[in-house]
Amino acid sequence: MSNLTQFTTGGVKSIQTGVSFNGAGANMGQYSEAQTVSVTISAVNPAKSYIILNLGGYVFVSTGYYALTPALASLTSTAFTYIGGYYVSGAYTYYNRISWQVIEYY
Repeated sequence: MSNLTQFTTGGVKSIQTGVSFNGAGANMGQYSEAQTVSVTISAVNPAKSYIILNLGGYVFVSTGYYALTPALASLTSTAFTYIGGYYVSGAYTYYNRISWQVIEYY
């Protein structure tokens, strides 16, 4: 992937947006677990694209609510993978949904 300074001469070629849901539920078990989710997208040039992932869900434990911030794991021409929230022992997950944007430049 690239940083934005490489895209100063071409302009935006395409923007894709969507929402991804990675299986929230009630008590997720007695262990911490990272959720990896793949999202299929229309073909892009990964070298000329970047992704924005917006806040996922929340977990409630006895000390309060904690954000489940997604992190990009990989990007190919037709998909990206992110690591979703992780679950704390005995936590209740209300939802774990993210919105995303894939922006491709010329």
